[in-house]
Amino acid sequence: FFSTARKGLVKPNTKKITKIHLEFNEEDYNNELKYLNNKYNNKINIYEINSNNDVEIINKNSSKLLAIEYIMLLENVLRKDIYTIGDGYSDIEMIKKYNGYAIKSGIEAVKKSAKKIVSSVMDLINDVDKY
Repeated sequence: FFSTARKGLVKPNTKKITKIHLEFNEEDYNNELKYLNNKYNNKINIYEINSNNDVEIINKNSSKLLAIEYIMLLENVLRKDIYTIGDGYSDIEMIKKYNGYAIKSGIEAVKKSAKKIVSSVMDLINDVDKY
C-alpha cells in the first residue's frame, strides 16, 4: 500500500495489508512522523527507508524476521541455510540473525549489519552458489 501523504490515504477494505509506504514532502516529514508515532505507537513500527522522506509502516506483530522463523519451522529449514538481503531499517534484525547481505544502495546501518554488501539479489545468489 503506497501513498504520497497521510492526507491522501484511503481506507482500504481489507485486513491483509502488511506494510504501508509513505512518502512525505520535506516540510511535512517531521510533523507527520510525530503524528503517526503519537497516534499509533503501540500498534506500528515506523522505519525510515532512505533520506528522501520515505517511511515504511509495519504492524508491530509482523516482521520479515518473524515470517522467516515461521517458514523455517514449518519447512524444517536449518538456520545456516537461510540467507537474507535488504536495504532498509526494517531489514536489520533479519540481516543480523540470518546470513545477512546488504544492497549497495541501502542505508549505512544495514551495510554495517551485513556480512557482505552486494549490488543485487543475483549477486547474493551467485555468492551463495560458491559454497
